[in-house]
Amino acid sequence: RLSCGTLDPLSCTLAAGAATGSGYTITLKVTVEAGGKCGKVTNSAGIDSKAPVEDTVTILCGGDPTIEKSDATVADGKLHWTITITNPAEYGQDVPVTDSDPSAVAVSSTCDETVSGAGPWTCGVPAKGSATITVATDLPISPDVCTDHTITNTASIVGATGAGSSDSGIYAIGAVADASCLSVKKENVGNGEWTITFVNSGPEAADVSLTETYTAAGADKITAVAGGGVACTGTGAGRDCTLDLHPGETVVHVSTTPLTPMCKSQDVDNSIAATFDGQAVPTAAGDSLQASFSLKGEPSLCPGTIRIVKTDHTTPATPGRPPAWTVVLSGPSGETRGVPVNPGDEPRETTVEIPGAAAGEYSIAEAEAGPGVCPTAPGSAASWGTAISQSPLRLEPGGEITFTITNFPCDAVAGRGALVIEKVEDRNGNGVRDPGESLVEWEVEVSGPEPGFENGKLVTLPGGELALGGLVAGYYTVREATGAAGYRAASPATVVVEVPNGGQAIARFHNQPLVNVTARKTEIHLAGSSAGQGWRMTISGCGFTGTQATGPDGTVTWTGLALCSYTVSEDPTSKPGYLAAGPVSQLVNATEPGRTYTVSFANYRQVTIPECAIACEPVTPGGGALPASTPSAVTSPAPATTPGPVETVAGAATPGSNQGSAGAKPTPIAPATGTGTVAKQGRSPAGLILLGAGLTAALAACAFLRRRQAATGRRHLL
Repeated sequence: RLSCGTLDPLSCTLAAGAATGSGYTITLKVTVEAGGKCGKVTNSAGIDSKAPVEDTVTILCGGDPTIEKSDATVADGKLHWTITITNPAEYGQDVPVTDSDPSAVAVSSTCDETVSGAGPWTCGVPAKGSATITVATDLPISPDVCTDHTITNTASIVGATGAGSSDSGIYAIGAVADASCLSVKKENVGNGEWTITFVNSGPEAADVSLTETYTAAGADKITAVAGGGVACTGTGAGRDCTLDLHPGETVVHVSTTPLTPMCKSQDVDNSIAATFDGQAVPTAAGDSLQASFSLKGEPSLCPGTIRIVKTDHTTPATPGRPPAWTVVLSGPSGETRGVPVNPGDEPRETTVEIPGAAAGEYSIAEAEAGPGVCPTAPGSAASWGTAISQSPLRLEPGGEITFTITNFPCDAVAGRGALVIEKVEDRNGNGVRDPGESLVEWEVEVSGPEPGFENGKLVTLPGGELALGGLVAGYYTVREATGAAGYRAASPATVVVEVPNGGQAIARFHNQPLVNVTARKTEIHLAGSSAGQGWRMTISGCGFTGTQATGPDGTVTWTGLALCSYTVSEDPTSKPGYLAAGPVSQLVNATEPGRTYTVSFANYRQVTIPECAIACEPVTPGGGALPASTPSAVTSPAPATTPGPVETVAGAATPGSNQGSAGAKPTPIAPATGTGTVAKQGRSPAGLILLGAGLTAALAACAFLRRRQAATGRRHLL
């Protein structure tokens, strides 16, 4: 029976017929909007003309809580952050809070109730007040110490009240100098020049310790430093340095000067070790703390050996015999030195070797020398003679020379004897006639007391042997004269023997036969062939191995080799872009003394030319099967016309028939080697190896593939 109308003000009407004493209740629901009026609000109600009844309601002012996140501090190995929640409302609120770091743990709070453990947390915040939660998070694992970086942490309010409010704090970690921020490498720039390169990806690193070790003979010094500062102590085999490395690259240039030349090649190593703050400085991937190079030997510096063989046939009974013998050796610089030999107390043979002699011409003389032929000249006080082998002799670098000196008594000569002279073809050069070694024809000079031989006489050894019988007994000097080419003396070139009365003496010489082997390299190109320079060739056999590179004429020659079967091989990796045209290893049976054996190697140069750039036929776009070939009739030649230019395949104009002439075809020319340019009509380059006579077949195949491509639309690679 009670009905109400619209609000503001609210008006209700009780319909007639309501029972006396009955009651009716009107309930009003009032919503207070956020940000609306707050404080005391009075509401009144009345019936008709009766005095109204009033009621006062207090509305508390509300507001969304806010949140703040402090920057972190470090305590107990953790990052500590303070989260502050502020409540602007006139009533307390429970505020749900989360942290962006999953490791965050609440360690203390000022909320109405204790907050602890992992989030999220609910913090009771009093009216118009604030509360804090202190959380701890883990420090980053293995942080990058080489660069500055910042850790950011965010706290947020979740739920309906104040949702979306968030704030962040930071923790700044500054870069520090550390060995992990450094790298170093050693490189060989050239003969005796080196670089030490440091890269510092962090802040400046002061007092970096560097130790350098240099193994060659000579001092080293730092010639320049780019990018940093350096102070070093020590020279020679080792040095210690202290460096200040700025961020970025620091290059230390080291020069090893002087580098002492030597006879043989030297393997020169230069290594480094660097530390910072007690930790080793690492190398970058693929780099090294050591660099090396091989210093080529200087053959002219190779010392040789001088050998003096002294044979004394005199006895203490020989009148005037000296108490000791002295050989005077003269060198290439004009210097002389006395070399004591056997003391002269008894007949014997003595060999004196002088190693480490410089290359050059040497000669010898005997201080106590007698005449070269007996009997001595009238009035001479000497009662002995002296025979000296060929002098002077030239000592080659690293070689050997042998002088022989023979002393013999000048006694009265009577009776007859024989002298046998042999020339041995000493194949292994050991100075002994081994089984299987034969004799070889030669010329020698014989001098001695026999009439006709007093001043020396040339004789020939037919078959390598000669017996001279009926000679006056006494001492004879036999000296090698001219002989066959291609031999090396394996024994002294002069021998003094005593022909006894009624007996014979043997003078034996040994010569080793030698050969030469030449390897010839030819490079075959599109335009022809040329000498192959710079190819590494190796020869091996009979205990000898040698490797050399071919010269400008494409050859390399090994001289003075013993008779042997040799294997000559080329190194296919010497020069890239070539294919072997035959075997890369060949056998040489070197059996003829003095001969030069030659083996040849050839390689084809691999080139890339545009597809069908040679001998191409015109292509008609589209089309199907290849047209059949139709023989053309033989006709008389047309009258000559004035030649006009015709464009070639490669784009050059060459004289030929007019372009308008029927049947005119391009004039093929050799393409530029390895241009790799795209062929006409968009075709890709094709790799082509032209192998000698296969060029014609390649050109024919090229023309066929052009026609086939036009017909099928496919590409072919030749």
